[in-house]
Amino acid sequence: MGKYAIVTGGDSGIGRAAAQLFAIEGLKGITISYLPQEREDARKAAEQIVLDGCDVNLVEVDLQKEEDCRKLIASHMARFSCLDILVNNASNQMSVKIIQEQSY
Repeated sequence: MGKYAIVTGGDSGIGRAAAQLFAIEGLKGITISYLPQEREDARKAAEQIVLDGCDVNLVEVDLQKEEDCRKLIASHMARFSCLDILVNNASNQMSVKIIQEQSY
């Protein structure tokens, strides 16, 4: 594949699965964004992706902040100089008993 990607929220769930599959398919480098409380999950995801032969750049950011979005892109470009794929996956899972209790 020989490409470079950013996967937001790549520390767990769908984002992590996407990042790992990209690595298995031959991605050269990937940047994974994660929240501070997900640092350990991000580290574990990176370890596996490296074993699959892909270079990993971990960036701790809060994508609700514009300056952190810029930080993510700048970090990726400084490391890899190329961006071919962007997976906007970051999210926050919430559980409620009644749908009306969900805030938006």
